[in-house]
Amino acid sequence: GRGPRRAHDRHNGFHEFTDKEPGIKYLLDQQSGDWKQDQAYNLMANALKSNEKIDLVYGHNDPMAYGAYLAAKDVGREKDIKFIGIDGLPNEGVQMVNKGELTATFTYVTPGAEGLRQAIKFLNGEKVEKTITLPTEKITKENAAQVLKDNGL
Repeated sequence: GRGPRRAHDRHNGFHEFTDKEPGIKYLLDQQSGDWKQDQAYNLMANALKSNEKIDLVYGHNDPMAYGAYLAAKDVGREKDIKFIGIDGLPNEGVQMVNKGELTATFTYVTPGAEGLRQAIKFLNGEKVEKTITLPTEKITKENAAQVLKDNGL
């Protein structure tokens, strides 16, 4: 679900990789768009005013990444920036990627179905792993149209 835990995990997962890369300057790292497109738009509009060079925007969800994209588009800077979101919902993030508004989105797999599968295994006396990593899918311009098609859109 939404909330501090999800934000914390998405933030930490991002930093686990980006912190190892030299020369990255985090501009809006501690700013919260509160999962909302309009708040992300406002944050990005301010960031664009005070930063000549922005290479990448990572939003904790697709609407926030899209809000940042719209802010950049309104000042003609969207072509210079990569916008990455998370959730990969077919009627939302995947459409945005397909239209070239977001560079990529990543599916966010919810644990419900897998939790039930593991519970049934456990109840049947089978061994259940302590940690189960759910797969995620990267959606880019290359596969967005196919993902939409697979989802009947």
